[in-house]
Amino acid sequence: MATYQDALNQTKVPPFAELYEITLPTLQTYRFTSYPKDITCCSVEYKAIPIKRTTIRQSKIGDDGNRLQIELGINLPAETIQAFTSTVITEIKVKLLRYFPDTDIKRVIFYGLVSGIAITPHSVRLEVSPLISFKNKTIPTLYYQVQCNNSLGDKLCGVNLGDYTHSIPVDTLEVNGIELKSPVFAQFPSGYFTWGTLKADNDYRLITYHEGDTIHIQFPFGWDIKRVRFGIYAVAGCDKTPETCQNKFNNIKNFLGFPTIPRVNPVVYGAVWNKNFGMDLG
Repeated sequence: MATYQDALNQTKVPPFAELYEITLPTLQTYRFTSYPKDITCCSVEYKAIPIKRTTIRQSKIGDDGNRLQIELGINLPAETIQAFTSTVITEIKVKLLRYFPDTDIKRVIFYGLVSGIAITPHSVRLEVSPLISFKNKTIPTLYYQVQCNNSLGDKLCGVNLGDYTHSIPVDTLEVNGIELKSPVFAQFPSGYFTWGTLKADNDYRLITYHEGDTIHIQFPFGWDIKRVRFGIYAVAGCDKTPETCQNKFNNIKNFLGFPTIPRVNPVVYGAVWNKNFGMDLG
Protein backbone atom coordinates (compact mmCIF):
# COMPACT_ATOMS: atom_id res chain seq x y z
CA MET A 1 0.00 0.00 0.00
CA ALA A 2 1.36 3.42 -0.97
CA THR A 3 2.37 5.73 1.87
CA TYR A 4 2.33 9.50 2.24
CA GLN A 5 6.12 9.64 1.70
CA ASP A 6 5.83 7.44 -1.41
CA ALA A 7 3.27 9.82 -2.88
CA LEU A 8 5.48 12.77 -2.00
CA ASN A 9 8.48 11.24 -3.76
CA GLN A 10 6.80 9.82 -6.85
CA THR A 11 4.17 12.39 -7.83
CA LYS A 12 5.05 15.21 -10.21
CA VAL A 13 3.45 18.61 -10.76
CA PRO A 14 1.01 19.45 -9.52
CA PRO A 15 1.94 16.88 -6.85
CA PHE A 16 -0.79 17.70 -4.40
CA ALA A 17 -3.74 19.92 -3.74
CA GLU A 18 -4.21 21.94 -0.59
CA LEU A 19 -7.84 21.78 0.49
CA TYR A 20 -9.42 24.31 2.84
CA GLU A 21 -12.61 23.62 4.81
CA ILE A 22 -14.20 26.54 6.69
CA THR A 23 -17.06 25.46 8.93
CA LEU A 24 -19.42 27.90 10.65
CA PRO A 25 -21.18 27.17 13.96
CA THR A 26 -24.29 26.40 11.88
CA LEU A 27 -22.25 23.52 10.38
CA GLN A 28 -22.38 25.16 6.97
CA THR A 29 -19.05 24.40 5.34
CA TYR A 30 -17.24 26.29 2.57
CA ARG A 31 -14.63 24.32 0.63
CA PHE A 32 -11.83 25.86 -1.44
CA THR A 33 -8.51 24.78 -2.97
CA SER A 34 -5.38 26.52 -4.23
CA TYR A 35 -5.14 23.82 -6.93
CA PRO A 36 -5.23 25.18 -10.52
CA LYS A 37 -8.74 23.77 -11.01
CA ASP A 38 -11.74 22.57 -9.02
CA ILE A 39 -11.06 19.19 -7.46
CA THR A 40 -13.14 16.43 -5.90
CA CYS A 41 -11.95 14.59 -2.82
CA CYS A 42 -14.06 11.91 -1.11
CA SER A 43 -17.03 12.85 -3.33
CA VAL A 44 -16.87 16.47 -2.14
CA GLU A 45 -15.97 19.32 -4.50
CA TYR A 46 -13.50 22.08 -3.60
CA LYS A 47 -13.67 25.32 -5.58
CA ALA A 48 -10.37 26.60 -7.02
CA ILE A 49 -9.60 30.19 -5.99
CA PRO A 50 -6.40 32.19 -5.41
CA ILE A 51 -5.19 31.43 -1.86
CA LYS A 52 -2.17 32.62 0.06
CA ARG A 53 -1.11 31.37 3.46
CA THR A 54 1.78 31.61 5.87
CA THR A 55 4.07 28.73 6.79
CA ILE A 56 2.87 26.22 9.36
CA ARG A 57 5.36 25.89 12.20
CA GLN A 58 5.27 24.17 15.58
CA SER A 59 5.80 26.54 18.51
CA LYS A 60 4.65 27.22 22.04
CA ILE A 61 1.41 28.91 23.01
CA GLY A 62 1.71 32.68 23.08
CA ASP A 63 4.08 32.68 20.12
CA ASP A 64 2.50 34.22 17.00
CA GLY A 65 4.48 31.77 14.92
CA ASN A 66 1.91 29.04 15.54
CA ARG A 67 -0.89 31.04 13.92
CA LEU A 68 -1.86 30.47 10.32
CA GLN A 69 -2.84 33.45 8.19
CA ILE A 70 -4.96 32.69 5.13
CA GLU A 71 -6.06 35.05 2.38
CA LEU A 72 -8.86 33.87 0.10
CA GLY A 73 -9.06 35.79 -3.17
CA ILE A 74 -12.81 35.65 -3.67
CA ASN A 75 -15.80 37.96 -3.83
CA LEU A 76 -18.24 36.64 -1.26
CA PRO A 77 -21.99 36.92 -1.82
CA ALA A 78 -23.79 39.25 0.61
CA GLU A 79 -25.49 36.36 2.41
CA THR A 80 -22.12 34.63 2.95
CA ILE A 81 -20.58 37.81 4.35
CA GLN A 82 -23.53 38.10 6.72
CA ALA A 83 -23.03 34.49 7.81
CA PHE A 84 -19.38 35.16 8.59
CA THR A 85 -19.94 38.44 10.42
CA SER A 86 -23.02 37.45 12.38
CA THR A 87 -21.39 34.57 14.21
CA VAL A 88 -18.82 34.27 16.98
CA ILE A 89 -15.61 34.12 14.96
CA THR A 90 -13.82 31.89 17.48
CA GLU A 91 -16.40 29.20 16.69
CA ILE A 92 -15.43 29.13 13.01
CA LYS A 93 -13.31 26.04 12.32
CA VAL A 94 -10.65 25.84 9.60
CA LYS A 95 -9.19 22.58 8.40
CA LEU A 96 -6.28 22.41 5.93
CA LEU A 97 -5.63 19.14 4.12
CA ARG A 98 -2.97 18.02 1.68
CA TYR A 99 -4.40 15.70 -0.99
CA PHE A 100 -2.64 13.67 -3.69
CA PRO A 101 -5.16 13.23 -6.56
CA ASP A 102 -3.21 10.50 -8.35
CA THR A 103 -3.01 8.19 -5.34
CA ASP A 104 -6.08 9.41 -3.42
CA ILE A 105 -3.95 9.93 -0.29
CA LYS A 106 -4.81 12.82 2.02
CA ARG A 107 -3.61 14.18 5.33
CA VAL A 108 -4.81 16.92 7.67
CA ILE A 109 -1.85 19.28 8.18
CA PHE A 110 -3.60 22.00 10.22
CA TYR A 111 -6.80 22.33 12.22
CA GLY A 112 -7.78 25.42 14.15
CA LEU A 113 -10.26 28.11 15.12
CA VAL A 114 -10.49 31.60 13.65
CA SER A 115 -9.12 34.30 15.95
CA GLY A 116 -9.42 37.21 13.51
CA ILE A 117 -11.19 38.01 10.26
CA ALA A 118 -11.07 40.84 7.71
CA ILE A 119 -13.37 41.05 4.69
CA THR A 120 -12.61 43.34 1.74
CA PRO A 121 -14.44 43.66 -1.59
CA HIS A 122 -12.02 41.19 -3.18
CA SER A 123 -10.74 38.92 -0.44
CA VAL A 124 -11.25 37.34 2.96
CA ARG A 125 -8.33 37.25 5.39
CA LEU A 126 -8.40 34.84 8.29
CA GLU A 127 -6.08 34.46 11.24
CA VAL A 128 -6.35 30.95 12.63
CA SER A 129 -4.93 29.53 15.84
CA PRO A 130 -4.37 25.79 16.33
CA LEU A 131 -7.31 24.16 18.09
CA ILE A 132 -5.11 22.93 20.92
CA SER A 133 -4.13 26.49 21.88
CA PHE A 134 -7.75 27.25 22.78
CA LYS A 135 -7.50 24.61 25.48
CA ASN A 136 -4.54 26.39 27.09
CA LYS A 137 -2.14 23.59 26.29
CA THR A 138 1.37 23.79 24.93
CA ILE A 139 1.62 23.33 21.19
CA PRO A 140 3.66 20.15 20.58
CA THR A 141 7.16 21.01 19.44
CA LEU A 142 7.47 17.77 17.51
CA TYR A 143 5.51 14.82 16.19
CA TYR A 144 6.57 11.19 16.19
CA GLN A 145 6.90 10.75 12.43
CA VAL A 146 9.41 9.47 9.90
CA GLN A 147 9.97 12.93 8.37
CA CYS A 148 12.02 15.59 10.14
CA ASN A 149 10.01 18.01 12.28
CA ASN A 150 12.26 20.94 11.45
CA SER A 151 11.79 23.43 8.64
CA LEU A 152 14.89 23.90 6.52
CA GLY A 153 16.90 26.77 7.95
CA ASP A 154 14.98 27.22 11.20
CA LYS A 155 16.66 27.44 14.61
CA LEU A 156 16.55 23.71 15.32
CA CYS A 157 17.59 22.72 11.81
CA GLY A 158 20.62 25.00 11.87
CA VAL A 159 21.26 24.95 8.12
CA ASN A 160 22.39 28.33 6.78
CA LEU A 161 19.89 29.03 4.00
CA GLY A 162 22.30 31.53 2.48
CA ASP A 163 24.54 28.61 1.49
CA TYR A 164 21.68 27.05 -0.47
CA THR A 165 20.10 30.17 -1.97
CA HIS A 166 21.02 30.87 -5.58
CA SER A 167 20.44 33.98 -7.67
CA ILE A 168 18.65 33.48 -10.97
CA PRO A 169 19.56 36.24 -13.47
CA VAL A 170 16.38 37.60 -15.03
CA ASP A 171 17.82 37.58 -18.55
CA THR A 172 18.38 33.78 -18.31
CA LEU A 173 14.84 32.98 -17.19
CA GLU A 174 12.02 31.66 -19.37
CA VAL A 175 8.59 31.67 -17.74
CA ASN A 176 5.62 29.66 -19.00
CA GLY A 177 2.97 29.43 -16.30
CA ILE A 178 4.19 26.97 -13.68
CA GLU A 179 7.22 25.99 -15.78
CA LEU A 180 10.41 28.02 -15.55
CA LYS A 181 13.71 27.42 -17.34
CA SER A 182 17.20 28.78 -16.67
CA PRO A 183 20.71 27.39 -17.26
CA VAL A 184 21.33 28.10 -13.58
CA PHE A 185 18.99 25.26 -12.61
CA ALA A 186 21.06 22.87 -14.76
CA GLN A 187 24.16 23.65 -12.70
CA PHE A 188 22.69 21.53 -9.89
CA PRO A 189 21.68 17.84 -9.80
CA SER A 190 18.10 17.14 -10.85
CA GLY A 191 15.86 17.27 -7.78
CA TYR A 192 18.13 19.72 -5.96
CA PHE A 193 15.44 22.43 -5.93
CA THR A 194 12.42 20.10 -5.51
CA TRP A 195 10.47 21.12 -2.37
CA GLY A 196 12.45 24.33 -2.24
CA THR A 197 11.15 27.84 -2.86
CA LEU A 198 11.40 30.40 -5.62
CA LYS A 199 11.46 33.98 -4.37
CA ALA A 200 10.66 36.98 -6.57
CA ASP A 201 10.85 40.14 -4.46
CA ASN A 202 8.57 39.30 -1.52
CA ASP A 203 6.50 36.70 -3.40
CA TYR A 204 7.23 33.00 -2.84
CA ARG A 205 6.27 29.80 -4.62
CA LEU A 206 6.88 26.17 -3.71
CA ILE A 207 9.07 24.35 -6.23
CA THR A 208 7.47 20.96 -6.88
CA TYR A 209 9.77 19.60 -9.61
CA HIS A 210 13.34 20.07 -10.84
CA GLU A 211 14.88 18.32 -13.82
CA GLY A 212 17.90 19.73 -15.64
CA ASP A 213 17.30 23.38 -16.54
CA THR A 214 13.58 23.21 -15.69
CA ILE A 215 11.59 23.69 -12.50
CA HIS A 216 7.86 23.66 -11.85
CA ILE A 217 6.17 25.77 -9.19
CA GLN A 218 2.92 24.86 -7.46
CA PHE A 219 0.96 27.70 -9.05
CA PRO A 220 1.91 30.66 -11.29
CA PHE A 221 2.92 34.09 -10.12
CA GLY A 222 0.14 36.60 -10.74
CA TRP A 223 2.53 39.13 -12.26
CA ASP A 224 5.55 39.36 -14.57
CA ILE A 225 8.39 38.26 -12.29
CA LYS A 226 10.96 39.36 -14.86
CA ARG A 227 10.16 42.90 -13.72
CA VAL A 228 11.36 42.27 -10.17
CA ARG A 229 13.07 45.03 -8.19
CA PHE A 230 15.18 42.95 -5.82
CA GLY A 231 15.97 39.83 -7.81
CA ILE A 232 14.88 36.21 -8.19
CA TYR A 233 16.30 33.50 -5.94
CA ALA A 234 15.88 29.73 -5.80
CA VAL A 235 16.35 27.89 -2.50
CA ALA A 236 17.28 24.21 -2.36
CA GLY A 237 14.57 21.83 -1.23
CA CYS A 238 14.45 19.30 1.57
CA ASP A 239 12.18 16.25 1.57
CA LYS A 240 12.78 15.83 5.34
CA THR A 241 14.30 12.35 5.04
CA PRO A 242 17.47 11.35 6.93
CA GLU A 243 19.21 10.49 3.66
CA THR A 244 18.73 14.01 2.32
CA CYS A 245 19.69 15.54 5.65
CA GLN A 246 22.97 13.61 5.66
CA ASN A 247 23.94 13.54 1.98
CA LYS A 248 22.69 16.94 0.80
CA PHE A 249 23.03 19.18 3.85
CA ASN A 250 25.54 17.26 6.02
CA ASN A 251 23.24 18.00 8.93
CA ILE A 252 22.20 14.60 10.27
CA LYS A 253 23.14 15.66 13.81
CA ASN A 254 20.12 18.00 13.78
CA PHE A 255 17.68 15.59 12.13
CA LEU A 256 14.49 15.60 14.21
CA GLY A 257 12.49 12.72 12.84
CA PHE A 258 11.99 9.09 13.81
CA PRO A 259 12.97 7.02 10.76
CA THR A 260 12.90 3.74 12.67
CA ILE A 261 9.15 3.87 13.23
CA PRO A 262 7.91 0.77 11.37
CA ARG A 263 5.29 1.23 8.68
CA VAL A 264 4.02 -2.29 9.22
CA ASN A 265 3.58 -4.16 12.48
CA PRO A 266 7.00 -5.76 13.19
CA VAL A 267 5.40 -8.29 15.55
CA VAL A 268 3.30 -9.68 12.69
CA TYR A 269 5.56 -9.16 9.68
CA GLY A 270 9.04 -9.01 11.23
CA ALA A 271 11.68 -6.30 10.78
CA VAL A 272 15.03 -5.93 9.04
CA TRP A 273 17.81 -3.88 10.61
CA ASN A 274 19.21 -1.10 8.41
CA LYS A 275 22.88 -0.38 9.18
CA ASN A 276 22.51 3.33 8.35
CA PHE A 277 19.33 4.40 10.13
CA GLY A 278 18.14 1.45 12.18
CA MET A 279 15.10 -0.74 11.58
CA ASP A 280 13.87 -0.95 8.01
CA LEU A 281 10.63 0.95 7.47
CA GLY A 282 8.94 -2.05 5.91
